[in-house]
Order: sequence, then structure tokens, then C-alpha cells
Amino acid sequence: MPSLSRRPAGIPCLIVVICAFAVLSALAASARAASQPSYDHPKFASLWRDATRPAGVTVTEYPDFTLVKSKDGLTLYYFTKRNHFAHPGIVKRSMIQNRDGGWRVSVDGKSFAAKRNDPGFLKWLDQFKELNQKMRKAIEEDHGTTP
Repeated sequence: MPSLSRRPAGIPCLIVVICAFAVLSALAASARAASQPSYDHPKFASLWRDATRPAGVTVTEYPDFTLVKSKDGLTLYYFTKRNHFAHPGIVKRSMIQNRDGGWRVSVDGKSFAAKRNDPGFLKWLDQFKELNQKMRKAIEEDHGTTP
């Protein structure tokens, strides 16, 4: 009886897994690119790449902005959509632990509007400042100390 050449049983499974991984990776990259807020400015696109490049980030779509959250949840990027009153704009909020163990919130924003000191963007930054004050007050009330 002639000898039949046999492949190890694990090879076909490995090939299927590799192909599935490649397809899923391509789909994920495509979905991430598709969810990129549409605004044609090199710096805007660069900030999008910086925000979404690290492993483990989550991208959540809202009606008027896209939120990118770091894996640890301590950094949030808000990218406005065309229907947002502060568009085109980006805000990065970072929760930073001080050496003494306390926490602070850093807010850094960039408007890409043609008008310098865009009123819509300044209003949006004020909303973040107000949110930070409310968070601080709630923490003080819950814990009796200033964070």
C-alpha cells in the first residue's frame, strides 16, 4: 500500500486562526479609520492618530462628538463632529496623580476654527472647567477633603 503523506493536524487549524486574525485586524483598522471624525486638517488627524494608536483605547461615538478613552481611563480625548457648536475642536482631559497622592485634572484644548478665540470653543472649555469644579465639590463632600 502506498504511503500517504500526512500533514500534522494542527497546521490547518493554525492557518485558519492566522487568516481569521488577519481579517479581524483589517476590519478593526477599517472601523477605527471609519470612525475618525471628518475634518481635513493635518494637526487634527495627527491628534486622532495619537489618541487612537495605543493598545486598549476605546472609541465611543456620541451624536456630536467622539470620545477616545485610554486603557486606564485616566485620559479622555473629545473630538467634535460637524454638528457640535465647538467644531472643529479637540479637548484632552487627563487625571493626574500628584506626588502627595492627590489628584488633579488637566484640560488641554485646541480649536481649528478659522476665527481666533472661537466663542463656541471657549464656551466648550468653560463647560469642562465647570465639570471639574463639580467633580471636586462632589469628592470633597464624599471624602471631606480636597483632592
